[in-house]
Parts: sequence; C-alpha cells; structure tokens
Amino acid sequence: MSGTTPPTRYLELEAIHWEEIVPGARAHLLWEGAGGWPRIALVRLEPGTVVPRHRHTALERVVVIEGSVEDEYGECRPGGTAGRPVGCTHSLHTSERVLMVAVADGPIEFDDVDG
Repeated sequence: MSGTTPPTRYLELEAIHWEEIVPGARAHLLWEGAGGWPRIALVRLEPGTVVPRHRHTALERVVVIEGSVEDEYGECRPGGTAGRPVGCTHSLHTSERVLMVAVADGPIEFDDVDG
C-alpha cells in the first residue's frame, strides 16, 4: 500500500458540525458535486419537528436510518427510501428523532410554494 493513500476518516454523529435547516432540522454535508450539486447529506430531525411546505427544484432521494418521518403522501421508516421528483411540494413532520441520508440534485424552495 502506498504511503500517499489517505487514511479512512471516521465521524461520530454527535461530534460533527451540523447546520440548521429549519428549527429542529439539521444537516451535515457529506459530499458535494462540482458546481454545488448533487449533494449527499446526513439529516437529523428532532422529535416534534415540522419542516414547512416546500418545493423540490430537482430530484431528491432519502434513506431513513433511524426514526420515521411522514409527509402528505406517506411514512418512511428505518431502511425505507423515498424519492421526490422535480416539482414535488410537501411538508414533513416527525414525533421521533430521525436520522436519514439525503441525495439532492438541486435545492428546495420554502417561499410561496403554492404560487
């Protein structure tokens, strides 16, 4: 093995830097493509969190690791996945602590999503 190969990096969830998205929802960017998209992030929702209605400007896929999260279309539990197409408008809520991985091809819009 070459001495120039970088070592594995391990991250403890509670020790990493989280950025607040909305109250009760935080994200940690794991990877970002050239030009800023796509992005892969860990997302943490605290119990009782409501992510307000928003619109997806690009495809998003999530995999729930712990807890469960609901929107107007259903519930995603641990090991489950959800895909949100371009133009999908919804809100999220949870009564539990949630950890999920999100892969987004573009940003979401919170302001005046219903026109």
